[in-house]
Amino acid sequence: MSRLLVGALVCFGLLGVAAGCLGSSSSDRAALTSQSTPVPPGVGAPLGEVVFGLGVSTDPYGSSSSGRGFGVATGLPSGHLSSVATGRGWNGQTVTWIAPGVIQVERAHPPRYALFSYKTGRLAQTRRLPLPWRLGAVIAWSQDRSQIAAEPSISVPPAAGEIVTGGTALSGRILIQRASGSTPRPVASGDLLGWTPTGRVVFRSRARTANLDASPILTIDPHTGRTHALFTAAVIARRAHVTGKVLMAAPVWSADHHYLAMLAAIQHRSSAKTARDTIVIAHANGRIIRFITSPYIISMFAWSPHGHRLAYTTSGFSEPHQLLLINTPNSNPQRLFQTTNRHFDWITWSPDNHWLLLDDEQAGHWRLLPSTGGTTTRLLPRLGGRPLWCCPQNPYYAQYAN
Repeated sequence: MSRLLVGALVCFGLLGVAAGCLGSSSSDRAALTSQSTPVPPGVGAPLGEVVFGLGVSTDPYGSSSSGRGFGVATGLPSGHLSSVATGRGWNGQTVTWIAPGVIQVERAHPPRYALFSYKTGRLAQTRRLPLPWRLGAVIAWSQDRSQIAAEPSISVPPAAGEIVTGGTALSGRILIQRASGSTPRPVASGDLLGWTPTGRVVFRSRARTANLDASPILTIDPHTGRTHALFTAAVIARRAHVTGKVLMAAPVWSADHHYLAMLAAIQHRSSAKTARDTIVIAHANGRIIRFITSPYIISMFAWSPHGHRLAYTTSGFSEPHQLLLINTPNSNPQRLFQTTNRHFDWITWSPDNHWLLLDDEQAGHWRLLPSTGGTTTRLLPRLGGRPLWCCPQNPYYAQYAN
């Protein structure tokens, strides 16, 4: 299972911009369909919309994803679940909210990025999106919504003796441009990992070889060019009291910007064949608070859309599988759900912080669990994979898109 390629989409305040350029061609309008599916009553008041991919799996050990398009479910979690979907080549693997009511997707033929607005059960496509890069780039919107950073992709010729036609790879060049459109300018060399809440670009200087890497995680001021080391493997090893290898993924900041979380694999020299999965919890400036470890693989984590509650899933390879929650950076993990006969990974928070939506794919449904604990569980029809509830939360989902 791939680990983490964060640095994809962060909150983009396009509502005003998008409203001025929304429109859809007749062919796009023809591609939109609607349907209603009953939902068990008594779940509570409607909590917003869920965007999801069609033909997309969230089981990394199961069926492959085809990405046939995307859909939006409204009225969740009470009443009727009304879904609106568009197909015709849109990639359901990369669909995401970038602002309330604004969705970004990719299309392979013809290759382009596009925005859709969603309101009262209707989708409408924007006419254009100011992204000059080919598909496959890593793209991140700054949290003040004024700039776009990207690590473009490049064509890769086939290796000697191969009969394939080659492919694409990330270029290792990080560019930024204004969200309103401007000539992209280079700011760093390396792998783009996102933005800090204060407007610095997050990256690592080593060319990408894996989603987990030992290279230092750096930030750079795009105006002055000054860099700062946010995390190094040596600092984490010293803080964790280990002498082995440390591999790091990308940091993700909490919604209130007070903390960050980062997945790491920490290897003790005495057990060189085993790297223990760890979530590093730190203050927003990188000062480490604690390490969350598990005897199992840590699959995915997600910050709550308000405050700094952190949910995460684990895999026992092959069992058990667990959903856990910490309410503060120093609180003990609380187990909310566990299975011993099927795999799950994917979680997303409701916009009011009260519910967690789990894609229980192998059971064939979405499972709704209260984030306050308790035994209440609701089953909803599974309309698709990689659901994202309502609005931008954090970009950790992107680990599954690569």
